Amino acid sequence: MRDDDDLVPSLDASIAALAADSGAPPSFVAKVRALFEGKGISLERSARPYLGALREAFRREESLRRLAERHDLSRLDADWERQLAHLRSLQDALQVQARRLRAGVERLKVPPRTVLCPGSVELPFVPGPEGLQ
Repeated sequence: MRDDDDLVPSLDASIAALAADSGAPPSFVAKVRALFEGKGISLERSARPYLGALREAFRREESLRRLAERHDLSRLDADWERQLAHLRSLQDALQVQARRLRAGVERLKVPPRTVLCPGSVELPFVPGPEGLQ
């Protein structure tokens, strides 16, 4: 072991620092740690031989995460456009129905007529013959 290995942080500290710098999710950090532990490599060991690979792994994870976020945003934008188009078509259909209803109501508005009924006070008096028939 070289004397300058003491200046290089441990794998655990390097993983934690790279995770903090890149904003990597805890699940990814746990997988990286598990990879080393699964190979029997102590996390207290110097990160010197693995530092380049660790940096690249965290850089790629960050790139993939940003790409996925942009893809999600563009998909949300497309979904929003579809929803908006659907709402506009519903609005058009409702406006057509409203015009039809207004036209139907206008047709129902006929001028008032006098309806003559037997016994109605408004009936004009028409005299009949003087005698019995």
